[in-house]
Amino acid sequence: MNITKEHVLEALKNVDDPDLKKDLVTLGMIKELEVDGKNVRFTVVLTTPACPMKEMIHKACVNAVLHYIDEEANVAVKMTSDVTSRKGSGPMLPNVKNIIGVASGKGGVGKSTVASNLALALVKLGASVGLVDADIYGPSQTIMFDVMDAKPISKEIDGVHKMIPIESFGVKLLSIGFFTEYKVFGNLNKSPFYSAVGKMDAPFGQMGTVNPFTNSTMWHAFGGLGYGAQIGYNKGGLHAKIMLAQGGAQFRALHVPVGNATAVPSKLNNLVADLNYKLVISDKVNLKAGASYKKGGAYCQGFPVFHFTPCEENNPEYTVYGTLDVNNRLIVMASFAKTFDEWEGTFNPTPPLNIFEASKVSSLSLGAKYDLNKVGKIKHTLSGEFSNFIAGPNGAPWERQNQYVLGYQALMNKSAKLFVEIFRTEGFAPLNFISGSADFDPFPPGTTHSDRDANSMGIVLGAQISF
Repeated sequence: MNITKEHVLEALKNVDDPDLKKDLVTLGMIKELEVDGKNVRFTVVLTTPACPMKEMIHKACVNAVLHYIDEEANVAVKMTSDVTSRKGSGPMLPNVKNIIGVASGKGGVGKSTVASNLALALVKLGASVGLVDADIYGPSQTIMFDVMDAKPISKEIDGVHKMIPIESFGVKLLSIGFFTEYKVFGNLNKSPFYSAVGKMDAPFGQMGTVNPFTNSTMWHAFGGLGYGAQIGYNKGGLHAKIMLAQGGAQFRALHVPVGNATAVPSKLNNLVADLNYKLVISDKVNLKAGASYKKGGAYCQGFPVFHFTPCEENNPEYTVYGTLDVNNRLIVMASFAKTFDEWEGTFNPTPPLNIFEASKVSSLSLGAKYDLNKVGKIKHTLSGEFSNFIAGPNGAPWERQNQYVLGYQALMNKSAKLFVEIFRTEGFAPLNFISGSADFDPFPPGTTHSDRDANSMGIVLGAQISF
């Protein structure tokens, strides 16, 4: 039987694209068809280079020719892809065939998670993948790909200096995170003054914990991270810090309105100041006490409360704190923080929740840890902590969230820590829609998912190992 192109195309009409539910010929996916006696060659152009059905389609094409035309035919099928691209003259990125964008109108929804898993999945399917992490305010791909300490180098290519990506898990990566760290200037051995610039923790209070793993609700409620410039003075037990920070809702804990109803931090309009003093009581005992002020924080939004909604007015905050250190063996920490003004978003105008007035926000943290031994290859430590988050008046569903943590840790060779924690929480007061939402967006009128009487308990087992 003489094989013709028409025969081949008719046979391939029996092969469907599993996703598009139409045959390859009708879809125009058969290209470069050549017939030379019993030798048949053609290309199947798929819609994605990572098509999971590529091998199945390849076998189906070969079998279609053998079954419907000639079982002695020699069939060569080339599998390739052609993804729909933008219109216009010239490539957007030379040598880059396909571009996938992952974006969102807000933070914390999983852009980095989706992008990294998508990149890894494409690599596993055989694609050559590069990932550009252009998140200016919260780049995290350097963490997800375990390359926090890596630094791209510059190389001249065709007369142009370009950055060479860092490769990890088969993905070539460039991230803003490689270049957005904070820098500290100063030498305390020469001068008590120092400065820092970049992305850093705001100098507001005492945000650490005695727990081996779980942080306190104080940190969750008032801890701040953002871009800014800081100057400090540290001498003779006195430590003073002041930071000018970017406002805007995307850095929730440093929220000061930046104008034009935008959430993007775009002005250096927040101020954070901290002053503490360490008093040496004896050779083995010292006490540090301090206080901090923040021009604006998270608790300024009106009802309904939703992440990154711009505020009309800032709500200042203050904190006082102290740490007692006995022989570097017993550590006792205490902190209290509160807003200056009521959080307007904690008032829901819809009955029956409108009986609860807007409230100031506060947090209390009290904890201690004790080293059972000071010498030995393994240092054993016990700890306990109570912390809370108060966001409403007595009886309000969003009144409180209390947290109790008991912990034990074993530190081996100062590099490996094994720990266990038992925790209990009382109350559930998430910041998003803390006092309810607009009607059915997502909750029915006069309802909230906060619950002051919710209770939970759990156990955390873990390890932290340094190499």
